[in-house]
Amino acid sequence: MPEDATTLPSRPLEEQLEAPRSAPGISAALSGLLLELTPSGVALVDAYGLVVRFANDALRAAAGDQELDLVGRTVEEIWPSEAGLELRALLEATAKTGEPSRCEWLPDRGGGGLQRSFTAHARSLPAGSGRALLLVLWETTEMQGARRQAERSRERAELIASVAADLNGGVDLGAVLGTAVRRAAELLGAEDASVWLLDAAGKELCRTAEREAHGGRDALPLRYLPGAQEALRDRAARLVRREQATALERAWIDMRRLSAALVVPLVDQAGTMGVLYLEYQGTRFLPEPSDVAFAEVIAGQCALALGRARVFEAERAARARAEQAEREARWAEGLQERVAAVVGHDLRTSLEAVALGVSLLERSSGATFAERATLDRMASSVAQMERVIADVLDVARTRVGSAIPVERAPVRLDEVARAAIDEMAAAGVARVALTVEGDCALSGDASRLAQLVSNLCRHVHRHRVGGAPARARMVGGPDEVMLEVEVDGLGADPAALAQLFEPFHESERGTLRGDPGLGLFIVREIARAHGGAVRVIPAGAVTLFQVVLPRR
Repeated sequence: MPEDATTLPSRPLEEQLEAPRSAPGISAALSGLLLELTPSGVALVDAYGLVVRFANDALRAAAGDQELDLVGRTVEEIWPSEAGLELRALLEATAKTGEPSRCEWLPDRGGGGLQRSFTAHARSLPAGSGRALLLVLWETTEMQGARRQAERSRERAELIASVAADLNGGVDLGAVLGTAVRRAAELLGAEDASVWLLDAAGKELCRTAEREAHGGRDALPLRYLPGAQEALRDRAARLVRREQATALERAWIDMRRLSAALVVPLVDQAGTMGVLYLEYQGTRFLPEPSDVAFAEVIAGQCALALGRARVFEAERAARARAEQAEREARWAEGLQERVAAVVGHDLRTSLEAVALGVSLLERSSGATFAERATLDRMASSVAQMERVIADVLDVARTRVGSAIPVERAPVRLDEVARAAIDEMAAAGVARVALTVEGDCALSGDASRLAQLVSNLCRHVHRHRVGGAPARARMVGGPDEVMLEVEVDGLGADPAALAQLFEPFHESERGTLRGDPGLGLFIVREIARAHGGAVRVIPAGAVTLFQVVLPRR
């Protein structure tokens, strides 16, 4: 405090500031009227106790309570928070130095949640033989809002230019979409953003890019999001509020803990492609018309990127199909010779064993132990011959475009698998430990399914490390049954793993006599004939073979 701040006369401050009646110019009454009418908040503060002696309506409005009598109170009593302490520090600095002071000042939010901003000025005034302090609060809320809006507009323009530059520069599609959704969420005040594309049938939305990885579903039936359906139909953005959403859409919104979502369609010359989905968890900063317009521009850039990517992908796929057709033509040229050689070799070997056994039986006078052993070998050779012939015929069918024939009936896949595994164990071919979870009933061909299990387990048995049984797991789901078998090694090259299911693959041509290498190929074709699929998944030191079959 300056020294004279402690020696103010005891007269009221209004009297000290009142102009003499004979003084020319504006009267004190008129001065007070002007202070009341000024839009800025004005207060006269006692320099000694920092107590307000006069305050106009604008200052009372800044205090947030028009009924509060400010006279006789300190600023920290009027604003009992950090805001009040900031004003007191400003006044103390002016009282101490006698020099004007100013600061940017943010009072507490009002009841409506609006954050107002001010520039606070403090100046020392003469008051009789002492001094008073003049406090002026100049509101800058609109000016700050205009500055923020200008900054947002600049950032939005930069984002649009950046996405366009990435498109022209051939940047990876995933990187373009990732940048677009991340920055769009930031500039539109959304908690999250993602791009969802329609599938080929137009029935499902598939998540392609997102701001943050949350897990959960990567595909969602379009009927679950009527807001997205309407946005795609009308080709116009739609703001979906929780309280206005249908039951299905509200369930999705509740699961994501949202209050609203802005759904913007992705549209190019070919039609609708999907949606840009912006998520809002509060109601304070929902998008305005200018925000929607910006979101539509970003969605247009995303649609352009996707359109270019699809053209490139179509060209690449066409080249790949042409190359594949050429490879298949070359493969087909030698197929007949290879099939003839394989069938001839295996039939000749099996028939030689049969002929030898018959010859021995003809020369024997009774069924000795040796003859019984011979009969066993004959039975084994005949079984092997039948399996090879069946496999070769199956290959021939698939090469001419026909599926492996199946005769469907209600079966339990777990029972079929256990019977096949027990048969292989009894013959010393393979040992497999099978665990079953859930109901594994389905409609299928029991003999073909047993062949599938047998071929798959034989392959795994060849590649196992050590003498432990191979591990298999069967799980019955709501609409399908999954068989998973674990095999050691095989590497992790996706292209090499995909070739495992081609006929005559080297990994299938083991040391087993009469095995041409058709086992996994037959597994794949049996699964396809049942409407299922086979996948091979690298999992560290092991590889998983997954067979998924629909129940019907």
